[in-house]
Amino acid sequence: MRRVDSPWLPLLFSALLACDAERDGDPQSEPKDTDAADSADDTAADSGQEVPVGATISHGPMVGGVSDTSAIVWARLEGAGSARVVYSADPSFALAETTTTIAASEAADWTLQFPLTGLLPATLYSYRVETGGEPRAGTFRTFPEPDQNVDFRFVVFADIASALAAPAYEAAFNEDPAFLLQIGDFDHNDPAAVGVGDEIDVENWRAMHRRCLGDGPHGQDLATWILPSIPIFHMWDDHDYGANNAGGDAVYRDVATQAFLEYYPVGDRPNPGAGLWYSFRYGQVEVFMLDLRSQRDPFDDATIPVKSVLVREPMEDDQLQWLERGLLASTARWKVVVSTSVWNPHSKTNDSWMNYPEEQAEIVALVEDNNLPGVMVVSGDIHSGGALDDGENSWFPELSVPVTNFYSNACTGECGTWSVGLNDPDGNRAGYGMLEFTYNPESKRHTAVLSAHNWEGRALMEYAMVAE
Repeated sequence: MRRVDSPWLPLLFSALLACDAERDGDPQSEPKDTDAADSADDTAADSGQEVPVGATISHGPMVGGVSDTSAIVWARLEGAGSARVVYSADPSFALAETTTTIAASEAADWTLQFPLTGLLPATLYSYRVETGGEPRAGTFRTFPEPDQNVDFRFVVFADIASALAAPAYEAAFNEDPAFLLQIGDFDHNDPAAVGVGDEIDVENWRAMHRRCLGDGPHGQDLATWILPSIPIFHMWDDHDYGANNAGGDAVYRDVATQAFLEYYPVGDRPNPGAGLWYSFRYGQVEVFMLDLRSQRDPFDDATIPVKSVLVREPMEDDQLQWLERGLLASTARWKVVVSTSVWNPHSKTNDSWMNYPEEQAEIVALVEDNNLPGVMVVSGDIHSGGALDDGENSWFPELSVPVTNFYSNACTGECGTWSVGLNDPDGNRAGYGMLEFTYNPESKRHTAVLSAHNWEGRALMEYAMVAE
């Protein structure tokens, strides 16, 4: 596990005119490279782009929607103003590219997203978000080309107590992950419950996202360690969707979706009008991010004989069809299905896949009948300190992610039965999950290791999958 020194933080958050550090080594603060800054400024000026004016950055920057040739840089301004992104594969900003200057609008809560395209695969880019105030800088690395066998790891977080700090983010940063998954309950304040009796207000969701990205104690840790340099892929669960156990019948679904898309950069979605589900590739791994709220039938509605967590409304290219077609067509050696609700039917008995047995059985049959290799599940929601199953109870290997920063003496509902292990302490359950993938070209052996870690980064349990 790579350890870094804290001087990296001033480099990311100060008004840099050059971005010299790479996460491949031990990054250190260095004197500003004024020549590189002048070169970048000249490049931006020569591009003919309008110079940003007005407010400075209040949240971010953050990078998401990353692929082998593209990325999206996100930032929020304090108010009226404009911004642009200067980026380069050279840390001195030689031959830098500059995006169009975009004006922030109150209609989008002053958030901005800058799509970067035509990027080189597996390349470290330095970037700077320029505004009328102080710029902010960071780095990101594009993904390798699909089907390329590479060694890498990523980290997974779920279930956050909004009023507490989250030191696990620092430990995760030190793992040098290729990206981070946030798989739901990013906040537990239930924005739909704010101002009960009043008209649904999108500002409730926007305030929640601002807490998550910097205003709250856990958001400050996320902003310090993760946002500027590690790509984020996010999916909501019930509490950040709106309220406990909420589903597709929620009257605020459109409002929640609006705020989510304002605040999180997401790549292409197969059915944008129906929900947030999407997938992405990193080398030999494909990740399927399930949206288990937009189309969820109420688990306790006795009037619905066969309930669905994926397809509440009949439509073309629904989420179940998308998942099944995606699994069948995938050329990835490993297929990671991200389920914000626990998949293991021997665990939590309400608001989980246990309440949707027909749909779960269909997915299991698809994988087994077609001998699809390398399928695994990553889940959250049960508020444990981490759990692992080798498929004995969950059909496929499943990693249940620890809570991010909880102190608790019990899981939500039942922790359940897990063949590899369950961490169910009375007290600090904080931590994160990690998936690591390696390839040996001599033996042509692929390995995937699923593991749960505590908030200091110590591995609590792991399970290895091997394939030729």
